[in-house]
Amino acid sequence: MMNEHQAEGTGKGILGKAKEAVGPLTGNEDQVAEGRANQAEGNVQQGLGGVQQGVANALGRPGGQEQAARAINSSARPRRAWAPSKRAPRSCAAGIASDTRRGDSKA
Repeated sequence: MMNEHQAEGTGKGILGKAKEAVGPLTGNEDQVAEGRANQAEGNVQQGLGGVQQGVANALGRPGGQEQAARAINSSARPRRAWAPSKRAPRSCAAGIASDTRRGDSKA
């Protein structure tokens, strides 16, 4: 059985394939790119639906899909406040001093 994310992802994939096919016929390369983007978005959404379905199956309960959706959505949120590092960031560019605490920049 398909869940909501899988169904929407399938729809976006079909829409993307249609746009990609119609684009060359109309000479509209932007429509081809948009169709490919819609297909990629649909694939991601189908994958999310698959994960949600897997969690629901693992829970093995009726209504597990709603509980799985809450679990997946809540795991995307940070669990604690982020605190910046006290150390100055290191630069990857050659010739630039990264220790800004002393103020001796070579740039």
